[in-house]
Amino acid sequence: MTALWKDIWSLVRGNAQAGRVVPPRGISAWLIVFTAGVMTFLGVIALAFSFTATRVSEGWAAELANSLTIRVSAPANQVKAQTDATLNVLRTTPGITSARIVGNDEQASLLEPWLGTGIDMERFALPMLIAVEETNDGPDRAGLELRLKAEAPGAEIDDHGRWRKPMIQAADRVRNLGGFVLVLVGMALVAVVILAVQAAVVSNTANIETLRLMGARDTFIVRAFVRRITLRALLGGLIGAAIALILLFFQASDEAFSVALGFSGREWISAALLVPVVGIIAFIATRIAAFVILRRLG
Repeated sequence: MTALWKDIWSLVRGNAQAGRVVPPRGISAWLIVFTAGVMTFLGVIALAFSFTATRVSEGWAAELANSLTIRVSAPANQVKAQTDATLNVLRTTPGITSARIVGNDEQASLLEPWLGTGIDMERFALPMLIAVEETNDGPDRAGLELRLKAEAPGAEIDDHGRWRKPMIQAADRVRNLGGFVLVLVGMALVAVVILAVQAAVVSNTANIETLRLMGARDTFIVRAFVRRITLRALLGGLIGAAIALILLFFQASDEAFSVALGFSGREWISAALLVPVVGIIAFIATRIAAFVILRRLG
């Protein structure tokens, strides 16, 4: 544990002598920066998709949670009587705040995405729709159904459950997919860090052997790799996160998108935490990989 804290302190403070072990330039340096940037970019986008899907699903579910729709299907000569009976039942049922008939214009607007504009509703034998708003506790659903069957046999209750359930399931799938993407991002970053450490150790074998002959311990050598690679990963993470957030900002201001993909409120904290998480992953992976490779060198 003491060596670990020394590595962390060396990362913050720096060590000029240990820094000479790892060359400051080379393809591995840009590889770490590029990979960390790409992985952080993908991580931010995955988080944005996950949070956005959750917000949209919760918003839609909340709008439908305290509402019902009553469909009155009856012969033409009975529609008005059954509709009036249904409204009377609804207005005298505890737990219901309001009940109103959905007019032809409103029904036409609901059908517009599928049938287009200028719909002549008189041509369709559509059931009468009644929009019902409930209190938080809602009515006694079983009792309401029994009263409707007795007084308006053509009335059917739609509690929007078949609409809410698929939305919640879709949001859960998007969240799970976002988590899976984040796991893949972390695994890819670890793999690239290990390869970079291996390449750096192999290319500096002569320097490492000389340092060992001079009495340098492996912990001293490892700190050089840990600091250099971790700082590169943090730099790449900052760049990737900045690019992702800029793209999300412009997407949110684009009126062509009906849903703003991005973060809201405390969700920004999760996006900001991705950068230090990338640094922590690089720190741990570099430290473990460097010790393992140095031990193999003997």
